[in-house]
Order: sequence, then structure tokens, then C-alpha cells
Amino acid sequence: MDLFQQTESESMEGVLDRITYANEDSGWMVAQIQAPGGGVPVTVVGTMPGVQIGETLRVRGRWVQNKKFGRQFEVERFETVVPSTELGIRRYLGSGMIKGIGPKMAGRLVDAFGAETLEVLEEDDSRLQRVEGIGPKRARWIRDAWKAQRAIRDVMIFLQGHGVSSAYGARIFKAYGPASLDVVKNNPFLLARDISGMGFRTADNIAFKLGFDPHSDVRAEAGIIHLLQEIRDEGHCFFPEADLIERCAKDLDIPPETLKTALPRLAGEGRIVREVFGGMRGEGETGEGGGRRVFLKDLYEAETALAFRLKTLRESPEKTLAIQIDAALDWMQDRSAIRFAGRQLDAVRKALSEKLLVITGGPGTGKTTIVRAILDILERKGVRIALAAPTGRAAKRLAEATGRPARTIHRLLKFEPRRM
Repeated sequence: MDLFQQTESESMEGVLDRITYANEDSGWMVAQIQAPGGGVPVTVVGTMPGVQIGETLRVRGRWVQNKKFGRQFEVERFETVVPSTELGIRRYLGSGMIKGIGPKMAGRLVDAFGAETLEVLEEDDSRLQRVEGIGPKRARWIRDAWKAQRAIRDVMIFLQGHGVSSAYGARIFKAYGPASLDVVKNNPFLLARDISGMGFRTADNIAFKLGFDPHSDVRAEAGIIHLLQEIRDEGHCFFPEADLIERCAKDLDIPPETLKTALPRLAGEGRIVREVFGGMRGEGETGEGGGRRVFLKDLYEAETALAFRLKTLRESPEKTLAIQIDAALDWMQDRSAIRFAGRQLDAVRKALSEKLLVITGGPGTGKTTIVRAILDILERKGVRIALAAPTGRAAKRLAEATGRPARTIHRLLKFEPRRM
């Protein structure tokens, strides 16, 4: 076991002395912190958006031993501690954290206001204008930049206090900017919709800590979307509305009446599609086998587009294949020494006479045998054949099953995503 490797979470505090690497998009960085008592700076790594050289940081995390760079402190949470001494403020402002304030201007500000400098930046335009080189326009610019910098810290402190990692905090601030706190406080469920990787459960946990009503309309709407996504991941394109309400009420403890009013709102916003099928007679009243089915909007559009394309293929001008189908079926069975079942013969017959055919069935029902038979007959007639599958693995399996070359659909079509 590595002697430097520790599993217990620790905290430390120090002045940010140097930033070795920083990713502006994610907020992830490698930096060095100087402990108050001096000594060798500590290398810290982690997501710390908006921090600047000269700031005092309070970080919590674990020591790790990097194979290439040695001992490092891996930050899980952090907060900034605003400097209180004139020397600390001078270095803090002179680090370039605020556009319009460099080392010289930082020195002038501290000379003018001393330990009150940060309070002046927070509150008073008119006092800023007393400093040489700062007019009304520049004073507003400096104050706006200061407030933006403070906003990042406020958001990070708030989110980390409610169990959100600094990595997610950086994504939230990137998405909403200074409005992040208002968004999270007013409707944390928007995070599940807008922030990549942040699902309903995380947003629901934040909402719980904020004291949101678990039976609120916004939670009902987010819960419906969440369950439709779960259902999609189980392999379904839609779900019967009555079953969706029952499952949502059971899994998320939301009253069915609240869900029933949330569904039309989601449909009105274009986030879901409610499609009537069967013997629907009125609101919530159905005939035998009738009701509504609920789709996520993108899946509904994919399904309807696919149906339209299949219909277009079905109705395209026919290209007749000169073939005596019954004779071809006899030849195929003699050649393969297999006596096909009636449904299998029907599938081969339709494949030779229809422009479009879907063959479906569970494992062991003979789908591969049917496909081989179709290919044998078409090749005997000199027809040019292309075999394709959605994925590389499926294409490989198709080639192995048929003994013929197969490609992915996009390679067959020579589709280039970048050029569309």
C-alpha cells in the first residue's frame, strides 16, 4: 500500500499561490496553496471555478499519490475566504481576477481605502471615482466585474452546502451564470433538464434540502419526464398514460390528481406527446383497449418520421422481380435440406414479392434461417444485395450468421456526420 495514499477526508486552508493548469470550460485545475505557516506549497487538483491567485481557500478532500506528479490533494469541496489584511487584499485584487484592475490599480485602491477596499467595491461607485484613473464608466465596469466574480463564489458555496459537487456547480454556473442561485432556489428540477449528467434524483435531493413540497407541480412534471426516460431506457418508445400515472404515483409518492394536471401542461410545453388510441370516449374514459399513450417528444418525432419513411418506401414505384416464387421455394428447400414451417415459407414468399418486409420473432424462431433462404434465392437470380445493421457489433453478427459481408448503415450509405 502506498504510504501517501489516504482514504479519510481532510480539510486545509491556505493562500492560492499559483495556478499551474486551468480548464476554463469545466473549472478543473491544478494549483498550489501556501499554508499560513509557510513551508512547501501544497499541490491541489479539482474543480474550483473562479478562484484567483491571492485568495485564501478552504478545501476539503483527500491526499492521493499521482504516479507522474507525486503527492497531491484532491479537492472535493472548496470555499473562498476573502482576505482581510491590506497586503492580502493588494495581492488578491492585483492577481487579474477583475478586468480593469491590475497590480498598480490594486495598489491605488488599497492605498485609498485600506482594509475597507472590498466593501467599497461591493457598495459604492462614487468612492471608487476618487481614485486616480477611475471615472464613472470604469467604476461601473469594475463593480460589475467584482459582482460577477462574487456570484460564482455565492453559487458554489450554496450548492456545495446542499450536497452538489463543485464539478456540477461549475456546469450550473456555466449554464445559468449570475442567475444560477435564483434558478436553483425557484426550480431545482430544471437542473435535470438543462445540466448534462445531472438527473432527476440529484435535483430531487436538492429540492428536498431546500424544503420543496414533494407534491408540487414542478416535481410532478420533472418526475413524469424522469420516468419516461427510465421507460425509454427499458426499451419502450411510449407508455400507456394510466400505467404511467400509477407508476409515477407509486415510485415518487405523487398524488395521481397532481400527475393528471401535470400531463397536459407538459404536452402544451412540447416536452411530451399524448396520443389517443383505441376506443377513447372522453377525458379519462376509454372503450375496450383504448386510452392515451405518452411519448417523450423526441421519441415521438423519431417514431413518426420512421413510419413516414417506411410508408414512402412502401408506396414507391415497383421494380418487379421475374421469379417463379413456388419453384424458388422448392429449390431453396432442396438445396438446404430443410423443410420450412408454413410461417417461414410465408416470410420468404413475401420477401420476394413485397418492397418492404419486417421479420420479427423471439430467439429460436428461425429468423436467421429465413434470411439465409431469401439471400440464396436472390443471389441465384443475380440480384445485387447489401446487408447492413445499426452497429458494428450487429453488422459482424449479421455477417457471421449469413456468411456474407455486412456493414453498418452509415457506412453503407457513406454518411459523413460532419458534412451531413
